[in-house]
Amino acid sequence: DEDDNVNNDWSYRIRRVASAGLIGAVFGGFVYPAAYARLDALWKGTHFTSVVQKSIVEILTVGIFVNCVSMTSRGLLVGRDPQDVTQHVVKEMPVVTMNDANVWLPYNMIAFSFIPVTIRPTTTLMMEAGWQTYISIMSNNYHEQEDAATTQLQTLLH
Repeated sequence: DEDDNVNNDWSYRIRRVASAGLIGAVFGGFVYPAAYARLDALWKGTHFTSVVQKSIVEILTVGIFVNCVSMTSRGLLVGRDPQDVTQHVVKEMPVVTMNDANVWLPYNMIAFSFIPVTIRPTTTLMMEAGWQTYISIMSNNYHEQEDAATTQLQTLLH
């Protein structure tokens, strides 16, 4: 199988690790801190309505955008065909978005309510490390794509 040969190739593994590091540095060092600061500027305070608005907007904008960019970048940076990458990302995004809401909505509610702005980038990076591991798995499951995405979505909807 072509995917098995690719996954066992050292140059592929090195590209995958390097792309994960690059993506993590860009998002963790720049995108997330800027996004959370912007959300705090748009909806000030920690009252419930403000926290809910910030949390939902983060998922619907930053979450979806970053997940698409991250999954697409991972596929392209390891040399996958752009058309295959696009099809894969489109197929996986409904499940990824549902899981994003399940993970990030509770975190955002806690972060925007209780975590001081000065340490929030650190706590967000800790969450992001786990989340990007999940995104890496979803970005590289091309050979399981047909069954996994369908099964997960059906499970979430029932």
